[in-house]
Amino acid sequence: HPHLLQSLFPNSPRIHDGKEWGTRRFVILYSLTAIGATLMSTVGSPNTVSVGASGALFGMLGADVAYVTWNWANLPDNKARMCNLIFIVFINFMIGFGLDQIDWRAHAGGFVSGLLVGTLLTPRMADPSTEQRNRLVAGVLSVGYFAGILAGIFLPCRRRERIQVV
Repeated sequence: HPHLLQSLFPNSPRIHDGKEWGTRRFVILYSLTAIGATLMSTVGSPNTVSVGASGALFGMLGADVAYVTWNWANLPDNKARMCNLIFIVFINFMIGFGLDQIDWRAHAGGFVSGLLVGTLLTPRMADPSTEQRNRLVAGVLSVGYFAGILAGIFLPCRRRERIQVV
């Protein structure tokens, strides 16, 4: 049975049920985007605690943007899907920037993680000749992104420890 929102807004991005990505890819995407959101939140606001799943949900939106982008020529509703995704992301970022209780850093971290990991895991509909190169580039960018965030977390901690010791 279709979800109520899908019935009301038929051109909106589909509610994630794992069918488009497959269960394994969905679990990997969701988990890695949650980690990316948490890491970005930690780097951006180290003295606060942030709780919630919205960063991972933004990650899934980022993964959907990657999916639509990589399969643009083979999706009959590509323009409508991309416009809806951009609209949803834009509105939610604007709401997040306007309220102090919302951790926009987690949203940004999840979205960027979703773009990168989504590019890495997106099921391609055509042109397998460039797929290996594209996945290699996406993998390198993903590793660089996560390594940069981790460096942002741990390197400042080491400097603080040195300052305290001296």
